[in-house]
Amino acid sequence: MIINNLKLKRTLAQQVPSVIKRRIFNDLEKQFEQAKAKLLKDFENHAVTRELNEKNGASNISNTLGGEGNLYSFIGFSGEDALSQLRDLLENGIKIISRRTDPGNLSFSIKISIPNENSISAATPMPWAPGMSWAEGIEKGISGLGNYLNKKTSSSRSGSGIQIDFNIRNQTFSGVPYLTKILEDFIRELGKLK
Repeated sequence: MIINNLKLKRTLAQQVPSVIKRRIFNDLEKQFEQAKAKLLKDFENHAVTRELNEKNGASNISNTLGGEGNLYSFIGFSGEDALSQLRDLLENGIKIISRRTDPGNLSFSIKISIPNENSISAATPMPWAPGMSWAEGIEKGISGLGNYLNKKTSSSRSGSGIQIDFNIRNQTFSGVPYLTKILEDFIRELGKLK
């Protein structure tokens, strides 16, 4: 009986027209694109992304700084788009890299490329500390909040925040789930592809 089922599967697999294969892969790709669109929407709607998009004009909507100042000035960006490299990585680095048909099991699969920790770190360097990632710091914490003074000044890299030599508060940076959670949610969505 097992031999007959195996023969039947092979026979069916050989008879599956290419038009059906195309349709199945088109459906998988459409579901993938929907999951990716949700990931990009989650990224753009995240409080950290919104706060960094607003640059120095932002309030601390991410609550990472205890309401004092904003992430853009605290991290020390200086006029640049803090998110451009990361956005590019998410938009172009998440993609289908192969399609596979397994005739023996009558199954169809796609292989997807997702940014890893190293590529995320490379796309999110601290402006004042090469080798450190601000995206990782958002989740794990960034030191120096006690010495951060939210003040417009020309001596500031960002124009709106400086590090002073003494501690003015006892607060510490409150890390929040960011890219790790967004990517975990995306992977969970991919698990639902059918």
